[in-house]
Amino acid sequence: MRAKQVEELLQIYKDQVEFFKNQVEVLREEKAELQKQISNLQEGLMCIRAPEAYKELKQDGLPFESMTQEEKTHMRIYQEFLPNHLKRIEGPMFESPDEMITSLGSVISEGGLKSESLHNNNES
Repeated sequence: MRAKQVEELLQIYKDQVEFFKNQVEVLREEKAELQKQISNLQEGLMCIRAPEAYKELKQDGLPFESMTQEEKTHMRIYQEFLPNHLKRIEGPMFESPDEMITSLGSVISEGGLKSESLHNNNES
């Protein structure tokens, strides 16, 4: 290779290095912006899923990121537990008519009410 060709290759590589440095800077800025968005979304999710914890967090003036791993774990468990618990409380008692007949069959029959109790309490 001649010296002129080496210099041209060197210039091309320098230009590529400069381009990649600029790309890295742009990507770092995008990453910082996305991290801000993640923080805002986590804060919004916490506001919806755990309003009391969010209220306490705002009163304390602490950012979401300052929560310990244990606190985040407790909040995640609470967020998973609450919808299922509310579904059990507010949902239908029976999944199907057959389940209702089976469950209530020991108390209600075609011959009328039996004296048996569902909860084995003879006083009611």
